[in-house]
Amino acid sequence: MPNNPQFIHLLSCGEKPGRGQPSHATIRGVIDEAMRVNDNAPHIAFPREPVRLFGIDPLDVADLACKLLSMGKDRSGRRLRKSCVGLIAGVATYPIPKCDMGGFVSDSDVYSLWEQKTLDFLKKEHGSALRSALRHEDETHFHIHFYTVPSLADSGRLDFRHAHPGRYARADAVDRKVSSGAQDAAYTNAMVAYADRFHAEVGLFFGHDRVGPRRRRVDRDRHKANRSATEHVERARAELELDYRVDLSESEADERSLRVSKLAFIAVAVEHERKLRAEIGHLKAEKKRLDAEIQYLRQQNNGDQVSEVFASEDFPEPSVRLRAIDSLAFLAELDAQPGETLGAEDSQEVRSLLP
Repeated sequence: MPNNPQFIHLLSCGEKPGRGQPSHATIRGVIDEAMRVNDNAPHIAFPREPVRLFGIDPLDVADLACKLLSMGKDRSGRRLRKSCVGLIAGVATYPIPKCDMGGFVSDSDVYSLWEQKTLDFLKKEHGSALRSALRHEDETHFHIHFYTVPSLADSGRLDFRHAHPGRYARADAVDRKVSSGAQDAAYTNAMVAYADRFHAEVGLFFGHDRVGPRRRRVDRDRHKANRSATEHVERARAELELDYRVDLSESEADERSLRVSKLAFIAVAVEHERKLRAEIGHLKAEKKRLDAEIQYLRQQNNGDQVSEVFASEDFPEPSVRLRAIDSLAFLAELDAQPGETLGAEDSQEVRSLLP
């Protein structure tokens, strides 16, 4: 049985990125990426509009979080910096890849049940702090993005009790004036307990593992290189599948399928179609130009020059050249008969098409 570990993650965001964070790690940045705002999801080949499952528009959640930050105060009563956390962006991922779904007619029903149980868990866990949830369908796994916002206490401080269990536990440890190590431990223990509750209420019901196989830690550059190599192999497999699918029936193609990512296969197919359309457009334009040149030369009653055009080494397509030369006899017969001549306007239009 394949290993299908659960995945649920919470990300803390401010109006501006914190120290060491990328420029897009902001309240507006994560919301725009989730909503597939133009140029904000470059990692998605074919972005699709997300499906809202609960709550208000995430763009309104962003406005609410920014307003909350402008009203909040720190422990000393000072206004919060724009890099302080005002929004919690969470992700819960269905662990079965989309390419592995569909083998059973019940697969979609099982996913729908997982989605409902996940929403029930989030509502129970976060209460009124949960402001919005939406589904993404344009990546390798179905997953739910959800957003929580802290409340504003009477003291003016932000209260993460229901928004983020880890941050609330750490704030409580700071208030108790324990050591920094104990503060970090409080945060870690709260997040482990959060994942345990998710597994007990959702993952366990579906047979999902609490944790996956422990991975060897690698530095960021090596991780990016490994990921790039994996994507290259996936694309090569998609190109291979596209090649042999062309000449097969749908049932034969399914039987011989390499089970590549559907997104990779679609990307390769679209790129292949784009190249074919460009080539067809080029050939049509070249054919139009040559037809115009032939018509012009016929009007000038210069069949010898027509032959020279097709015999020229500059003629682009050898196969087209041969077919054109074969048709010269037919053109000669037409020239021998009284034919229709071009008017002045038509003649001028033909000349405009010539190189």
